[in-house]
Amino acid sequence: MSISKEAAIRHLDSVLIDFENINRFSDFGRDCTDDERHACVVRMKAAIRRLAPSDSEYLSSMMDTSITPEWGDVYQLAGIVQALRADFAEDCLDSFRELVNAELYDDFLGMAEFLLHEQSLKQPAAVIAGSVLEEHLRKLSLKNGVDIEAKKNGKSEPLKASRLNADLRKASVYNQNEMKQVEAWLAIRNSAAHGKYEEFDESQVEVMLLGIRGFLSRYPA
Repeated sequence: MSISKEAAIRHLDSVLIDFENINRFSDFGRDCTDDERHACVVRMKAAIRRLAPSDSEYLSSMMDTSITPEWGDVYQLAGIVQALRADFAEDCLDSFRELVNAELYDDFLGMAEFLLHEQSLKQPAAVIAGSVLEEHLRKLSLKNGVDIEAKKNGKSEPLKASRLNADLRKASVYNQNEMKQVEAWLAIRNSAAHGKYEEFDESQVEVMLLGIRGFLSRYPA
């Protein structure tokens, strides 16, 4: 599940407060119970697993600590959490995740291009490209503080891509021309997903693929 920068920092601050509380008035934790120390360690490890990018130095450093950590390990975990918080605050993780997302999107768009160019399958190519676009709109919304869910009958439901597109325009993330182009791509994707093949042709899917690549490059998330 995606989490905003602000929410991540708040959570890491909460975890660090737990650490400070068991460490503040103790000499290497002699005044805290084993249960309190264990609870703090569990929270720190859970926060690192939840928020750190996969295959990152945060996770590998965490794995170096023992299963039943001594106080030296506890301080090491606190240091990892502090470093993770600092990188969130300085937007370092946003850049890392954007690179990972870009590579993933490139893989899917490459698959769509293969289906279109080598197999002449415009329908699955359009669906794949449209799905990449929809996912990117959600990540772009999270990056810019635009809601991706709305309450309905007391439950949170994800907003449609068309709504996200309009809200991103309202938030001045991109201009009216970009919004209209995204609308056109989403329309092709919807036609393909509902079997309305007569509403678009291969050349339109070709332009759609090129356009989405450019859009992802202009507005990384």
